[in-house]
Amino acid sequence: MNYVRKVLSSLGGIFLAALLIAAVAPKAARGVAAAFVQVVNTPADPVVTTDSLGTATLLQVNCSVSSEIGLAGNFTSQTCFTVPAGKRAIVENVDGSCFTQNGAAINVLFLVVNVPLQEIGHPVPLHFEGLTPFNINLYDYNSPVRIYADPGQAITTKFTTSDATGGSLCQTNISGRLVPTT
Repeated sequence: MNYVRKVLSSLGGIFLAALLIAAVAPKAARGVAAAFVQVVNTPADPVVTTDSLGTATLLQVNCSVSSEIGLAGNFTSQTCFTVPAGKRAIVENVDGSCFTQNGAAINVLFLVVNVPLQEIGHPVPLHFEGLTPFNINLYDYNSPVRIYADPGQAITTKFTTSDATGGSLCQTNISGRLVPTT
């Protein structure tokens, strides 16, 4: 019986020591490993980070356009954003939702850059999600794009609908960067 007690005591001590080492060793190992890591950030060899924009500024614009009562066809938003002097806009993503009355459709949605004497429309693919609980058609879109707009150019949205009730609406989020023109 004493022999069994000695064996169990020894095993218990070994088990307790193993638990203690397991609890302490990872922290010590991390400390030792951290001492071996050195990050050097020089202009010749910069460390790349995702939150660094350099001289760029984040661009995030929300834009809304709705149809008019008694009219079906093309509808254009007010100017969502005008590119400031000395900057160029790089639009990188367009996302949002469109709603229209049941029985009508949003046929096409464009992100428009107004250049002198013309509009350049970039089609945005729409995905019909179905009817909402309120019997309204829902369209979603999320499209990575690469669209440039120069200083002074206006960015708007435009859609075409068969709805003449004035119940169509598109909410668009435009994101990207503003970079210096020089």
